[in-house]
Order: sequence, then C-alpha cells, then structure tokens
Amino acid sequence: MTQVTMLSASQISHLLDMPAVIDAVADAYKEKANHPATLWPMVYEQLGGEADMDIRSGVLASKHVFGNKLLAWFGENAKRGLPELNGLVNLYNSDTGEPAAVLNATALTGFRTGAAGAVASRFLANPDATTLLVVGTGSQAPYQIMAQLCVLPKVTQVLLANPRDAKKAQAAAAQMPMTLEKLFSQTIRATNSATNSGDQFSGCRPN
Repeated sequence: MTQVTMLSASQISHLLDMPAVIDAVADAYKEKANHPATLWPMVYEQLGGEADMDIRSGVLASKHVFGNKLLAWFGENAKRGLPELNGLVNLYNSDTGEPAAVLNATALTGFRTGAAGAVASRFLANPDATTLLVVGTGSQAPYQIMAQLCVLPKVTQVLLANPRDAKKAQAAAAQMPMTLEKLFSQTIRATNSATNSGDQFSGCRPN
C-alpha cells in the first residue's frame, strides 16, 4: 500500500531550514533552465470580491516527482480571524503516478518565495550591504527577511515599511525578532550551525 507523507504548517517550519530551501530553489531554477524541470500552465480563477484561487503545477524529472499547489486567497479573512491564504501541495511519483505527499501550501509558499528573493540577492545584491529595506509587513515579510539574512551576512539592521499603514510597520518591527527566532533561527542553528541564522542582526525599525 502506498504511504503518503502529510505535513502541517508547524511541522514544515520545524523540518525546513531556510539555507537548505534557498539551495533547493536555486537548483530548481537551474533544472528549469536546462529542461529537466517543467512548469505547466497556471490555472487562475477570480472567486468574486476579495477572493481568488490559482493552481500551479510541474514536474521535476531528476527527483522523479510531479505535483501541484492550490492556493486560495480570501482578503476578508483577517476580519474573521482567519488566515488570508490557504492551500495544499500534492506530490506524486512521476514513474508510477502514486501519491507521495500532501503538504501545507501556506508555510511552504512562505519559504519558497523568501528563498527565491535570496537566490536573486546572491547574484545581484551588494555583498557588503549592512541595511535591508523590506516594503510590506504581511505574512511574507519574515520569510523575506530571514532569507536575505542568510545570504547577506553583513546586514545588521532591517527597515520595515508599510506604505498604507505606518502603525502596522511599527507593530511588525517590534515583533519581528521574536518571529524570526520562532520560525527560523532555532531550526537553522540545530540543522546547519555553519550557516548564518540571523543572529548578527540587531533588530528591525519602521521606515
């Protein structure tokens, strides 16, 4: 009988460390450029009002896996005390078609999107930069910050800006060190002690 791995958001956050995710995303980009990996057309639907969904899928031949990710965004969920993003990633064996895993897409998307920015910074950012500016204070912000700290080891200060609401920037800046420690730093130190875990950064302040 086929065994299917199922991982929640909290399990993903404890199992993944950002440096490893950055390397995996970089490898996936290389494989896409060289064609062992293929993305299939995205499906997108507006669900009316402040809501939509999309399905992204593809195959990674070198790992013998294909899969899809369905994300649903409901902008009014914050007023309901619910997360705006929800979704699942489904993975399958590309040799047999057997299901391999069902993963929480929200947590995985946070890691992947943050890692994608860090891959770009490896090649394009000033390696001696000491200050990082992040525009936006939503759920993606801590993933972007930690990913950048992993590839820009001289950054000691993070500026957070929210063009729509300065008070949100102040609140996010105050909470960010604790958020980074909880989501990433402990895992990075436990699994990859030779890699920067963000301990060099002195804190965030609103911009």
